[in-house]
Amino acid sequence: MSCAAAILSGPGRLVFEVGRRGRQVTRSSVYRTLVRNGLIEPASRHRRRKDYRRWERGTPIDLWQLDVTASAFLTDGTEVKIATGVGDHSRFCVIAKAVMRATARPVCLAFVDAMRVYGVPEEVLTDNGKVFTERFHKPGVPVEVLSTRSAGRTASPTGLPRSTRPP
Repeated sequence: MSCAAAILSGPGRLVFEVGRRGRQVTRSSVYRTLVRNGLIEPASRHRRRKDYRRWERGTPIDLWQLDVTASAFLTDGTEVKIATGVGDHSRFCVIAKAVMRATARPVCLAFVDAMRVYGVPEEVLTDNGKVFTERFHKPGVPVEVLSTRSAGRTASPTGLPRSTRPP
């Protein structure tokens, strides 16, 4: 095969031909070399889905998404957890509170404070962490949870997480 024919076939064919001659090269290095020398046009790296549609609620108080995020450290070295809540309509942060322990009581208090300021949301979406459900606790042991009433599942693009109504 001629060099021109191999270039027209692409980097994969060139890697094959060079390999037949006892040399080892990677497809990415051949591709970069061909682009650098103007022998091929670079391909688009990201394809945008044409049918992609942003998933959001119609009004600001329809749905809040709650979570307890990773740890943060205060200046004295004390570890705290961050309780967060985001309104799904505009991605407005309704809760951002540092709590000493990620237990139900401080997270519920942060949630209640946010409801006093912004009103009561129609739905609350969580990741079913221990703070939000009693599912992961030992039977017979009293626990505090954000809500035990389940409103079923929502039509969410992120794996159908459970939706719970606020108390």
